[in-house]
Amino acid sequence: MLGCFRAKWIPVRVKKTRQNPEPRSDSVGTEKALAPRWFNRESLLAPFLAFARACVVFFLRRLAPHVVSIEPIRRVPGWWSGYTLETPPDAARKTRLKLWDALLGQNVRVKWIDGIKLDLRMGTDIARLVFVAGEIDPNEFSFLAAFLQPGMSTIDIGANEGLYTLFFRKRVGPQGHVIAIEPSARELQQLRKNLRINGFADVEVVASAIGAEPAQAQLSVAEPGHAGFNALGAIAAPWVSFVSQTEVTVTTLDLLAEARNWPRIDLIKMDIEGSELNALRGAQALLARDRPVLLLEAEEESLSLRGSSLTELLDWLAARNYEAMDFSDADGSPVPLGARQPRALNLVFLPKGRPTGR
Repeated sequence: MLGCFRAKWIPVRVKKTRQNPEPRSDSVGTEKALAPRWFNRESLLAPFLAFARACVVFFLRRLAPHVVSIEPIRRVPGWWSGYTLETPPDAARKTRLKLWDALLGQNVRVKWIDGIKLDLRMGTDIARLVFVAGEIDPNEFSFLAAFLQPGMSTIDIGANEGLYTLFFRKRVGPQGHVIAIEPSARELQQLRKNLRINGFADVEVVASAIGAEPAQAQLSVAEPGHAGFNALGAIAAPWVSFVSQTEVTVTTLDLLAEARNWPRIDLIKMDIEGSELNALRGAQALLARDRPVLLLEAEEESLSLRGSSLTELLDWLAARNYEAMDFSDADGSPVPLGARQPRALNLVFLPKGRPTGR
């Protein structure tokens, strides 16, 4: 249905007509008479084509929020970021996929879970999962929905566009405290926009990277469609290229907690492309003081690029009396990892002896 609206099918300029290298002598006078020097068909048509394209994009942007279908908070056994690509799409999802593709680079505002407003950048991984598939990290958000209570304090490290930050703030309420940490200026802009449209001005935003000790480092900024792969150092995914490298400040959670007088932290989420163990090494005082629940990305290839490993991460946290959990293939709930290899990319670490509530 929407194939005719695909933005890339609408020409942005008119191709030049082929010129006769040796025009007949009897045509010269006629050409000059019919086509004055100021006449240029390309320059005359280009504004009309640009206007037509803008009208189509405007229409599709207005249509998009009405066709999105967000799944309720639920568990999905075996879910991963490529899960939706393996699931045969129905007609509605095919329509949303065409819109996602046609509106590449455009922002579309939609309502997400808990009534949260999201300003999605179409053509990105996040937008494909939220807009096309209707959900992202369902097992993680199901766990968080059961755990978070009003008044809690949380930290989102690698906040990106702010999905976890927004969910944290919605669940802990104005009496809670939410800290969002993101080093990329491009993602910070989108994060702040999403906070603004939801009225969450009380979220504490830290424009920094997190590591084992204070430093300056090079942040590889991934191409916009794969912004979730921004990394300190090399990008782990071989199919993702970086568009720039920028110097960023690296600090530690312990230094931030002391300098900013943070309250007791109940939960820390980290998705920082293999720098998770380095960040934990710089948070030993905070972990000992507050014993927060941890939700960490734990991916072997990314960890190895930063000089650590999944085994080292698991052992380091086990030595500090944390129990590793992954998400069950049976029902999507967190289950003890034990000696198994993780099935899920994200793992939950529960401090032993700490109640699951506040």
